[in-house]
Amino acid sequence: MIVYPMRWPSRQKERNPQIVEDLRPSYKLFIDLDSDFRNKGALDGTGCLIFDNKNKKIFCALSERCDEQLATHLTKKINKIIPECFKLVMFQMFDQKGRVVYHTNVGFGILSNHVVLCVEAIHKEDRQRVIDELTSKELCTHSYQLIDISFEDMNGFCGNVICLDKGDNVKIVLMSERARKCFSANNLKILETNYQIVSSDVSKIEEIAGGGARCMVAELF
Repeated sequence: MIVYPMRWPSRQKERNPQIVEDLRPSYKLFIDLDSDFRNKGALDGTGCLIFDNKNKKIFCALSERCDEQLATHLTKKINKIIPECFKLVMFQMFDQKGRVVYHTNVGFGILSNHVVLCVEAIHKEDRQRVIDELTSKELCTHSYQLIDISFEDMNGFCGNVICLDKGDNVKIVLMSERARKCFSANNLKILETNYQIVSSDVSKIEEIAGGGARCMVAELF
């Protein structure tokens, strides 16, 4: 269980000590970065860190909400206490106007056998390296099929998706209704063929808070 130091004071207030205490007994390992690094750097949790548990990798796009030193510190801390070490894959992402993408999961989502990724948003010097870390059979024990989305798709929160296990070998992809409508026909067909899609209208959250369906879900392992 990891508690992260958020960038903005409004997000820092979201930490509920009671929830932390309620969940803590269920986990052998507990890392509290918030207490150690609050106001010393930001690491906005799974908004900026994409965990690839099958290949033991952590992908992160650096930004003011994703501090390079903190991401490195966390990876080293995790690797000291688990048997299989994670590899940290850092890179840069920009939108079509050249602005730094604030959270990795705006344009990057790892599913069961696919990865939804806005390839053109990744800095050209990082692009092929990131793709290889996801799709190369030489670098991955489980390689993913790439679903490339455009800047327009990313702005529609198509990258802000998460894969859930329904049981009986049924995988669900959770997304906003806006994202579902923004996916190209070809990419949506790939998703519908391989997953059960569940979507909902969260437009108010998207417009006011800047996050989609993935931002509203926390994974508990």
